[in-house]
Amino acid sequence: EQYAAGAVSFALRHDSGSGVTEVNGTVEHVISLADYNAKGGTYNAALSVAGQFSQASESLFTAYLSIPTMLNAEVLFSTTPTQATSDAALLLVRSPLVAEGEKGRVSWLKGGAMQYHDFDCSVITAPVGTAVVEEAYTDDLSRSSGLSGNVLLTIVVSNFPLVYSKASLTVKFGDTSARVLRLLQGSSSGTRLTVLVPGGVPGVVDVTVAKQGFASNAATFQFTYIDDRIPQASSFSPARVYADGGHTVTVIMTDFPDVQAASEVFAVATAPDGTQLTFAVVSIAKNAAGVTTVVLTTTAGAAGKANVVIYTSAMKTRPSIILDLVAVPAGAPNVTLFAPSIGECRAGSPVTVSMRLDSFRELTDTSHLRVTFGGNSTTPRKVSSFMTGTSFEFSAGVVDLDGGLYEVRAWSSTDLTKVAVSSFECTDTTVAKLVGAFPASGFAGSNTSVSVFLTDSGYAPDATVHLTQGGVTTPIAKAAIGGSPMEVVVTLTAATP
Repeated sequence: EQYAAGAVSFALRHDSGSGVTEVNGTVEHVISLADYNAKGGTYNAALSVAGQFSQASESLFTAYLSIPTMLNAEVLFSTTPTQATSDAALLLVRSPLVAEGEKGRVSWLKGGAMQYHDFDCSVITAPVGTAVVEEAYTDDLSRSSGLSGNVLLTIVVSNFPLVYSKASLTVKFGDTSARVLRLLQGSSSGTRLTVLVPGGVPGVVDVTVAKQGFASNAATFQFTYIDDRIPQASSFSPARVYADGGHTVTVIMTDFPDVQAASEVFAVATAPDGTQLTFAVVSIAKNAAGVTTVVLTTTAGAAGKANVVIYTSAMKTRPSIILDLVAVPAGAPNVTLFAPSIGECRAGSPVTVSMRLDSFRELTDTSHLRVTFGGNSTTPRKVSSFMTGTSFEFSAGVVDLDGGLYEVRAWSSTDLTKVAVSSFECTDTTVAKLVGAFPASGFAGSNTSVSVFLTDSGYAPDATVHLTQGGVTTPIAKAAIGGSPMEVVVTLTAATP
C-alpha cells in the first residue's frame, strides 16, 4: 500500500515502570521503496525534504544513503520479494528531544489493524571540559604553510559536541575565519573536518575549532606560517667600494622578512679568490610600504666582483648582490690632465689651471683635497672625485713676474704620502709702454730721483724694479708706487753731462 505522511506516526516512548508516556515527533515524508528505486512518484518531494543532508557530515550522509541499499537487500532475501517491495517504505522523521531509556515507535494502519515498529534510541551526553585535537595536518603532513595559505588542513578532534552540519562549525586562525570545506565525520567517537587555510603573517598562530553555542569546548592548536616570500635586492649603493674594508653599502630589499634587530640579519660575501668575507650588518629598517633598507660595512678582501648574500636564518631563498671590490691605488697619482701648462703671468691676473688625477683614491669629502702652487696654498674648485679619477680646477696669483716654473702639488689630507706633482710655466709677455717721466732732466754730477709712468708694466705696488744704467742692472726694492698708469720711482746716479 502507499502511505501518506499523515497515515504514519512517530513517537518516543518512555516506560517509567508505572506507565508509558509518549512524545510525538513529526513524519516529514514517506516514500515507497519502489518509488525510491524508480526515482519517480514522491521521490523528488522527499529529496527536497532530505536536502538537510547536503550540509551534514559525509559519514552521516553515507549512512543515510546506505538505508535504501540495506532495505533492498532485506526485500531481496524475503520469501515474497514482490510483496515485500510494495510494502517497504522509507520514512523521514523529525525527532523530539530524546531522553535516556526512551524507545522510538513508528505506527501505521494496514488492513484495518495498527502496525508498530519499535527501535532503541541512543543518547550521547554533552562533552565535559575542553575538546582534544587528535590530529591536524596539511597535505605534506605538517601544521604549516606559506603566507598565502590556500592549502587544505584536516583536523580531528575528540570530546567534541555532535556536529550534523559544517555550517555549525567555526574555525579561526588567530582572528581570521577559515572556510570549512568538508565535514567528514561528526559522531560521539570524533569529529573530522577539512578547512582551507587562510593567508597569514610569518610566525605561529593559535587555531580554534568550535561548534556554535559551545565556545567553552573549543579545541585549540598552533599553526605556523612560513615566510615563503622571495626577497629581492632592488638596488644598492655604492656599486663599487675599495677592497680594504670599512666601507658602507646600503641595500634596498623587497619582500624581506620582518626582523626585530640587525643581529638577526647576516651578510656573507664570496671574494673573487673564493674567500668568504663576513660583512657587518649595521642597521635594518622597513617602511610602511614594506621596503627594507639594510646597511652593511664591508670587510677587506681580494679585489674583483664579490657575491654578497643577505639573509636571515629562517629564509629559504637568499638574495644576493654583486659588489665590485676595487684595489686601492698604489704609488704616486698620475696627472692625466694639466691645462694650460704654460701661460702669461700678469700682476693682478691669476692663472687658472684644470687638473685630472688617476690612481688617486676617491675623495669621500671634496674638502679633503689640498693644492699648492709655487709652495702657496690655493683653494680647488669644481672638485669631482670618483674611483676612475679626480678632477678640479684652481686659480693662483704669480708674485715673480719674470717668468719661470711653478711647482703644483695635489693630495688628500687623509693620505699625505700620495702626492701628485706637476708644474706651470709662467711666461712674461708683457710689453710696457712709457707714458712719461718727471723730471725730464737733472743736474750732472748729482743723483736724480725720477718718476717714470708706465702702462702694461706687469708690476704690482711695492714690486721690485730692475734698473739698467750704463750697462749695469740693479734691483730697486719697492720702486713701484702704484696708480694708473703705474708710477715707478728710480734714482739715476750722477753722470757726465
